[in-house]
Amino acid sequence: MITRRFVLAGLTLLTLLCLIVLIAREGVKEATSPEDAEVAGYRKACDGQDAEACFNLGVKYGKGEGVTQDSFKAVELYRKACDGGQNAQGCFSLGWMYYTNRGVRQSVDKALTFFGRACDLKSELGCQFYSRLKTEKK
Repeated sequence: MITRRFVLAGLTLLTLLCLIVLIAREGVKEATSPEDAEVAGYRKACDGQDAEACFNLGVKYGKGEGVTQDSFKAVELYRKACDGGQNAQGCFSLGWMYYTNRGVRQSVDKALTFFGRACDLKSELGCQFYSRLKTEKK
């Protein structure tokens, strides 16, 4: 009777140890995934004032790819790309966030401003949205 209890206890302990090892391995895989390395690269380059990297990192935050989805952080990064680096995609994306009320209070005027800046930076999409929004606002 005592032997059976020890065997069951041993099997239970062995099962728990196997689960711990599996969970630990999964944690290692997630922490070193290529997507996380990509996010880390964008973050480092953005800290170094690379506007395109700031835009790309903003996209990651906007979609929740490799990071927790955070519209507020995406707005911050799009603003950094637009203001600091004159990045057309960053300006357009910031305009889109104002237009769609994501991470900021909705403002057609601010959306127009950023779509206009994107247009000035040779973004065809920025020009189209600027024109369309300007027409709608009349």
